[in-house]
Amino acid sequence: MSLFEDFASTINSADFGYYLKMGGLGDDRMGIEHSWKHGLDLKRLSNLLDTVTVLAYHSDSTVVRDDINVIQAFFDCFVRTEILAGHPIIHDRNSLQSQIEAPVDAGVDELSFYGYGVLLERNLSWIDEILDTI
Repeated sequence: MSLFEDFASTINSADFGYYLKMGGLGDDRMGIEHSWKHGLDLKRLSNLLDTVTVLAYHSDSTVVRDDINVIQAFFDCFVRTEILAGHPIIHDRNSLQSQIEAPVDAGVDELSFYGYGVLLERNLSWIDEILDTI
């Protein structure tokens, strides 16, 4: 039995979620589809998890959308995307809008924003403005 199977059986009545992100910040690319290189078996995890949070910490919204699409192909569960809405990924409103629209267009169930409480007021205003238009 795997560690994740042990967790799932121990917390069987609670929702079991996991955060997925491959690679680091910025322009490097190690998509979720390469998770097997890090020892994650997405097919096996898909039978255990009730929720998945895709960490969208990439400057290219296409990468964000692709990661979400991979998760949706493997998992039939609640999918949240967490967006890094500030430095070092986001420097302007248009970039943030692309980062927010990519998961929304991909059909995620929920958005969250990493470090929301420490973002610049400018970025917080951008988030409000963009969410009002979606």
